[in-house]
Amino acid sequence: MNLYNEIKPSDTELTFDKSFHYWHKNLFNRLMRLFTWNGLPFPQRELEFNLMARGSVGIFDVNGLFANQCGLTGVTEYPDKFIYAIYANPKKGNGMKKIDRECVVIYNDDLMTSLIPFVNRYANLLAHADLSLQIALINSRSMGALVAPNSVVAESIKEWYNALKKGKMLAILDDESMETLASAKGTRSVTDSYPSTNTIADFYTAQQNILKSFYNDLGVKYTTEKKERLITDEVNSDNDMLLINVNAMLENRKKACKDIKKIFGIDVSVDLTINMGGIDNDNNNVRIANDITD
Repeated sequence: MNLYNEIKPSDTELTFDKSFHYWHKNLFNRLMRLFTWNGLPFPQRELEFNLMARGSVGIFDVNGLFANQCGLTGVTEYPDKFIYAIYANPKKGNGMKKIDRECVVIYNDDLMTSLIPFVNRYANLLAHADLSLQIALINSRSMGALVAPNSVVAESIKEWYNALKKGKMLAILDDESMETLASAKGTRSVTDSYPSTNTIADFYTAQQNILKSFYNDLGVKYTTEKKERLITDEVNSDNDMLLINVNAMLENRKKACKDIKKIFGIDVSVDLTINMGGIDNDNNNVRIANDITD
């Protein structure tokens, strides 16, 4: 099956909704690769998806270990500590297990934070950056804004501009339209009417900076230039500003490994993904190079 044969003309138009959904999946996939588990008797994605999307996940043993979203209940002296975890699974059935006795509940971080709002925020910003970059690219093909004296001429000019947008050549046969395009009255300078110092490179840089901020908010160093090009003080200052979210997430996962060993007798380990070409743990900072995040 040739997927390109199924592409509709509307699929080639970049809209905010399309860009948002693209970046939402893209960013969430990046998050799903942050950690590497070893020894799990079930797919890692089942565990990480629930942690990232819902903030917590339960590990249960019903004719074999499985990871499942769960509801937490049972009053304790602490508002974020519970006695029981309730699960519902189409194959394993429904049930309630006692936490730390019959099941393990893992928190994504100390506050059981779902990363969906986090991804939404950056998908929104990147979608706006996409559209700004698209507009800059299209506008670079024409330096004039076209003004029509009536709707007929406007439609003719619109058809010509749409062809320009798609990179096609289109002849305008209507004399009035040609006169409008040729006359000073029919053309307004874009830079005069809407002055802007932003270039295509500026919008691309803005997109890269948004991605850098996405990783920095996680506590991950996103390098957009070679380290040797940066002044030492600048690097240290940047590192000091990184949040420690990723460390809190890792600590909760490592605690879960001990709990799984204690309750189920299975050796499981987890660590930051350090084999992705651009990530290392030097100086206790996680770094990720831009060439492996595209």
